[in-house]
Amino acid sequence: MLKDDIGSVGIRTGFTLSISAVGSWSMDELIQLVTLLYLVLQIGLLALKYWRVLRKRGNKEEKANDE
Repeated sequence: MLKDDIGSVGIRTGFTLSISAVGSWSMDELIQLVTLLYLVLQIGLLALKYWRVLRKRGNKEEKANDE
């Protein structure tokens, strides 16, 4: 077996184990997981948006101070 093959087997095994673990969860747990992932995604997108806004504002203030 090559190193790439070993990594591939590890990824497949990990994916299979995670799928089997999710398969034993109740519907309430799955809903909680999906809700948590959705909230993390929304917070990340919001943080990215305001990071860009604040960075643009900071660049404008620096340009005004330079003049």
